[in-house]
Amino acid sequence: MPEIAYTPLGRNALFTGLIGHGAALLVGIMPAAGGERFFGIVFPLACLALLLGGYAELKRGGRCPLSDWRFYGIAAATVVPVLGPFVVLGLLFGFQNGVQGERIGPLGLFPALVRLRANGLVLFLWIVFLVVLFAFTGSRDDPYFKRHRDPSVRNAPQSLSDACRYGLSGRAPQPVGLDGKACRQSV
Repeated sequence: MPEIAYTPLGRNALFTGLIGHGAALLVGIMPAAGGERFFGIVFPLACLALLLGGYAELKRGGRCPLSDWRFYGIAAATVVPVLGPFVVLGLLFGFQNGVQGERIGPLGLFPALVRLRANGLVLFLWIVFLVVLFAFTGSRDDPYFKRHRDPSVRNAPQSLSDACRYGLSGRAPQPVGLDGKACRQSV
């Protein structure tokens, strides 16, 4: 049975690109704040991962990827949001069939998609990166966090005595005399 990817770099890059495309599309269409920033960061990374996987697999097949039309076809297909990753995987599957000399129809793509495996550590790190990026981009414009960010409390007290005397209430320290009572401002 022909595979989509044979090299470890190709398998890892193609699988992370597939996950990245899915995550970028899902978060990009969410009405939550920060989705467009997440999409703007993750979608190009997913496209680069798919390109890197295609490059590695074409290089393994004995081709020079930068002078081959197949690489540019893969590059053009990566930017298509929903069908792009599947077109890339289908193109690579078709190119692998041509290298091995086997004739397998397009229905062989579905079992090859199921057999596409990646390194567990790479997937774990990619998913952790996506979750942290989602949390960071989602919390920047969230109304909850904006409401609880009071501009008068942003600066921390300058000394421990200020923190004890005024607490974290946000009140500005008032000048105090030696007897502990408030001083009058001279006019």
